[in-house]
Amino acid sequence: MSTSFTANQAERVGNFWALGKVAFRGIGQVMFQAHAGTGVLFLAGIAVASPLMAAGAAVG
Repeated sequence: MSTSFTANQAERVGNFWALGKVAFRGIGQVMFQAHAGTGVLFLAGIAVASPLMAAGAAVG
């Protein structure tokens, strides 16, 4: 079994991270902040207050 990534696997991992970045940027934009890191912090804050609401925010 090979442990190295193929180009196709690497592309899928890159697409996964790009999708996460876009999703977190979208959460941040709800609060008028256009940075993915801000979206992560907002989602974490919502999760501390109400995990159910954080799930709703993550779904959209």
